[in-house]
This record gives sequence, C-alpha cells and structure tokens, in this order.
Amino acid sequence: MIFLSTFAFSNFEGTLARLTKDAFGYGDRYNFFLYAYVGFILTLGQGLLVRWLMPRLGEVKLVWIGTLTLMLGLAGIGLAAHLHSVVIAFIAMPMAALGFSALSPSLQSLISRRTDPQKQGGILGVNQSVSAVARILGPFFGNVVYDVGPAHAMPFWTGAVLMALGFVLALGIGRRPEDWTERPLAVAPE
Repeated sequence: MIFLSTFAFSNFEGTLARLTKDAFGYGDRYNFFLYAYVGFILTLGQGLLVRWLMPRLGEVKLVWIGTLTLMLGLAGIGLAAHLHSVVIAFIAMPMAALGFSALSPSLQSLISRRTDPQKQGGILGVNQSVSAVARILGPFFGNVVYDVGPAHAMPFWTGAVLMALGFVLALGIGRRPEDWTERPLAVAPE
C-alpha cells in the first residue's frame, strides 16, 4: 500500500507541470501557484483534517477513505486532461492531495502499531525505503507514459487504477488485529 500510494501520487506530482503547460498553457509562474495550492491542501489535510478525523474514525477507515479519495482525484485529473478542463482539474487536485494526506500517515501509524516493538525500527526503515523507491519510480514512469494515450492523461489514469488495486488491498487491512500485543510463550507440558 505504501508503494502503490506513493508511486501514484509521485506520478501525479512529477507530471503535473507538463500537463498544465500542455493542456492549459500555464507557465512557470502559474505552476508555482498551482504547486503552492496543492502543498497548502496537503498541509491542511495532514495538519488539521487527519488530526481531527484519526481519533474519530481510526486508521483503517482513513486508509479506505484516503485510497478512494486519491483514486477519484487522480481519475478526475485524467478526465480534466482529456477534456482540457481547468475547473475539473481544480476540483480533482485537492481530492488527490487530501486522499494522499489521509492515506500516508494512517498507513504509517498502522505499520507502527501492528509491528512487534522489537522489530519496529527495521520495519519502519523498510517502509521508508519502499516509499523512497516509489518517489523515484513514480515520476519516471509518469513521464515515460505521459505521451501515451489521449491528452496526456495516462499517468493520472494509471495512478487511479493502481489506487483501485490499493483499495482492494486496503479492504484486507481491517481483518487483522488492531494492535501488537505480546503473546505469552507456550509452555511445554510437564
């Protein structure tokens, strides 16, 4: 899930400036404001919204909501690219940003809480490594497929499909125990 969501979102981040230039004629100045807008939404999402929703809904539900919201946001950006619609893009971009801002900390919290305390450092390190690889491969992949298909929408539609797969995986998260609990060692009968 960490790889899929980070890959899909990095795919979006790595191709957004190309899309806005090609589809909407935006230059560097407008793209600066656009990235500031997306960054502001991410900050609000993680700093306020997730902080408020986490105790009310829990990590698992936030993973589900974040996955669906990210998927719909990426699909919307693909649709905006296809239709050359700034309005759809400005509705879809905050959805993608809010979805990722709900999904990422919720997954990290679940990994931390569901890992043996003796192995947490190693598992969280692997998690960060997987995320870093996704941040490298996502923009690379997005730029490779950018010119494939209609209206430069392929990176966003690919990300939406990956998040649909991620949602199927996320449904399995709720079936696991909530927290790590130490289990007593089995004692051999005398």
